[in-house]
Amino acid sequence: MRQLPVILACLLVLLAGCSKPTKGECDPSCGPDEHCEEGECIPYCDPPCPAGWYCYHPTGACFFGSLPDALTDGDWEPESLCGAPDTDGDWIPDDVEGEGDEDGDTIPNFEDEDSDGDTIRDEHEAGDIDCDTDPWDDDGDGTPDYLDLDSDDDGIPDEVEAGDSDPDTRPRDTDGWGHADFRDTDSDNDGMGDAREEEEGTQRLEADSDGDGYDDMTEMASLVADPLSPDSVPPAEERIYTLFYRGRSATETFLFTLLYKRTDVFYLVDATHGASSAVEAGKAALGPAVVPEMNILFDGLRTGVAHFTGWRMPDVFMEASCRRPFVGLARLSDGPASDMVAPFATIPRCPEPTLGSSLVEGLFQVSGGGSDSLWPPEEACSEGIGGACFDPAARKILMILMQGGFPDSTPSGYGPYHSLEQVTALAVDQGIHVVGLVAADSESDPAYGPLASLASQTAARDLYERPLVYLLGSGGEDAGMMLVSAAQDVATRMPQDVTFDAVDEDDWPTGLADVDATALVMSVYPQDWSPPPGIAPLEACDGMEMRTFLDCVPGTEIAYDVYFRNYAQEQTVSGAIYGVTLELTGADGYLFDRMAVRFIVPALNGDSTEE
Repeated sequence: MRQLPVILACLLVLLAGCSKPTKGECDPSCGPDEHCEEGECIPYCDPPCPAGWYCYHPTGACFFGSLPDALTDGDWEPESLCGAPDTDGDWIPDDVEGEGDEDGDTIPNFEDEDSDGDTIRDEHEAGDIDCDTDPWDDDGDGTPDYLDLDSDDDGIPDEVEAGDSDPDTRPRDTDGWGHADFRDTDSDNDGMGDAREEEEGTQRLEADSDGDGYDDMTEMASLVADPLSPDSVPPAEERIYTLFYRGRSATETFLFTLLYKRTDVFYLVDATHGASSAVEAGKAALGPAVVPEMNILFDGLRTGVAHFTGWRMPDVFMEASCRRPFVGLARLSDGPASDMVAPFATIPRCPEPTLGSSLVEGLFQVSGGGSDSLWPPEEACSEGIGGACFDPAARKILMILMQGGFPDSTPSGYGPYHSLEQVTALAVDQGIHVVGLVAADSESDPAYGPLASLASQTAARDLYERPLVYLLGSGGEDAGMMLVSAAQDVATRMPQDVTFDAVDEDDWPTGLADVDATALVMSVYPQDWSPPPGIAPLEACDGMEMRTFLDCVPGTEIAYDVYFRNYAQEQTVSGAIYGVTLELTGADGYLFDRMAVRFIVPALNGDSTEE
């Protein structure tokens, strides 16, 4: 067996602890089986030796046998568990190593202390000191580590990961977790595999390459940070979680306030004689009262207006705009709400139609069905919904101001036939809420009942499930006040269900098998809500079920507990980042909020699969 010289002074205190090679000072001083490195106490043998074994400090290995007598046995050497011949003393029997010459240095493997010539002694690559066990094969490729030039198969040679070219030094263990770098596919334990760090240009031996306090993998997961720039760090509001495969879970409470960031309000106005007084009153109130209130109530407000008449008008002299069934005056577009005042003022006074109102087809055109005949062909809406050009990402409000008969469909001979049922289904499908403004004194007006049904079916209801339909007065005496009330109720009193969902996003690095990261979102629990000012708690929401808050009014703050755990994706040698977007959506399809969440599934390493 190869002789292992031991310094007499060390032997004198082997039981109490050797005199330690020291870099810097450790306070408090290190224990008997530790040495001081850069001010930290590092174990000679990690993990600690079991009962009946002891730590041999020069090699940092555990040995079995009798303790030496330091006064008489200056040539003591550790006693291995080798019963078979082991010429080079590396705890791999001669008959296992054989007479081959792996590194071509003319020394046969059974006599060669470094059979593969990677500057790491075979005794460190054997795995243990029990000759009856097979030598380690860390990457499972069929070649034991003492003959494998890349033991962990991470693309970085063992000779590089050894730390230096001196076989007499122990192989480097950068993260100090007990497995040397040559067996550790993530040497700095930052979650990103060594080979991937080489590709990305980050430091594989520094968990925080740019020294900004965030490890490289966290900055890779960030949507804005750069792991190579100390001036670029993840913002505090970013949600990044590390999930080991079958490891610990992460739970987070997410708070949202139900605020509409964009609201489109489009007016479809009856231009015939019966509604003319209310229309004129509305014109007078729009600029001084209605528009200023709407600007206060709504963020991202856009307004527009069109008018409708009837399918056959009397054969008398009248304005040209009265001869068309429906006319677009101002399409929804970015700009102040006051831009609606001038077009609204041009709504004509037309006689009563002789063949019924064109409302149903006008509603169909505004809501996004069929050809767009509200506007000339060259002015058709290129991006948006219907003739009004509703923004798909906005809350969509259609206010119908009318009086009198409410036809169920388009008469034959006047374009495509669309029933009120079809038009209602279209509005529901597009997420358009229909609010009624009736130019009458009572609910007995023929328009009231159909408008109330349309409002209910399109979820234009108040806190008490009443449809949003307003009486403006036959002479328009209440028009200004009711137009303001309608805007206020739409902005603050119109509840809807809101649901939390997760949407899968792209994975990193590219080239991975596609993984549905929503599987990492194990469960979502609605917790509680806080009412907006002026609303009682029991009026702000009607309850919770599954991932949904029921009938919540704008301005309500709601809370979800979200539970993340990784039972879905095993760890890889490179590490991976998976993303989901958590979305809070209203029943009408309005997106209240979205939040990006990133999951780090750390690289496999030789140390541990869990922190």
